[in-house]
Amino acid sequence: MARLWVKICGVRRPEAALHARAEGADAVGLNLYPPSPRSISLEEAAEICAALREAERQDGRPPTETFLVVVNPSEDQLAAWVDHVGPTSVQLHGDLPDGFGAWLGVNQLRAFAAAPGVMETLRARAGRRFLLDAFAPGEHGGTGKTVDLKLAREAARLGELVLAGGLKPETVAEIVAEVQPFGVDVASGVESSPGHQSLEKISAFLRGCRSQDARSP
Repeated sequence: MARLWVKICGVRRPEAALHARAEGADAVGLNLYPPSPRSISLEEAAEICAALREAERQDGRPPTETFLVVVNPSEDQLAAWVDHVGPTSVQLHGDLPDGFGAWLGVNQLRAFAAAPGVMETLRARAGRRFLLDAFAPGEHGGTGKTVDLKLAREAARLGELVLAGGLKPETVAEIVAEVQPFGVDVASGVESSPGHQSLEKISAFLRGCRSQDARSP
């Protein structure tokens, strides 16, 4: 199996972002959706991005991707957020049209909920890389629920699947071995309580992920 791509989502402090980078995470997610307990301000998101850029300058290692996690913004809103924060990427949730915000010049990761009929949606709209999260009515991720693994395996055949939903340090290796996704995304699984990340759990999660890197499908 190729090296697993790992994103630590719901980061709220520079300390957690820098710890995730030091432990080998490829990306962090910065939540701008106010109903979420993981939501942060634009100023806090900009501070985290700046801290990571400074770390990259000092250690010379590959950059850590920074994702703004957004739900149904307008294009003008998203453009202003990207300009203010300076992320490398955006993670799009909600009912947004294909091509939304493509002119912004940052990478996009479209998120889909594993609702009934999602495979047809993925075949039509997923693109090369996409995120699949558990389905919960009225929610936009971060529920801690797990995607059906049979469905996830099927989705992984369509492209570069980033699997989210219910992943934990003690379960991620087994789930990755079964699903064979391109990457994983974790939020609640590395928290001590909603919105409060544990550095120890981030480390344990990444150890579980990296234990799969040398294994073959």
